[in-house]
Amino acid sequence: MNHVAIMRKSWGLLPKILSGEKTIESRWYKNKSAPWDKIKAGDVVYLKNSGENVSLRVSVRKVLQFD
Repeated sequence: MNHVAIMRKSWGLLPKILSGEKTIESRWYKNKSAPWDKIKAGDVVYLKNSGENVSLRVSVRKVLQFD
């Protein structure tokens, strides 16, 4: 399955992901929403800054979910 992750440019995450400095994404919310239970190992995620074109394509290696 394909997914799109849209980030704020001010976060500066795309260069960190591209360089390998950032290799994990974590989200801690009380209410589970997408991509909870929708993203799996082997899926493709297209990454982009808000208002810009897609700039990175990554493959998901591992997904950990905690209740």
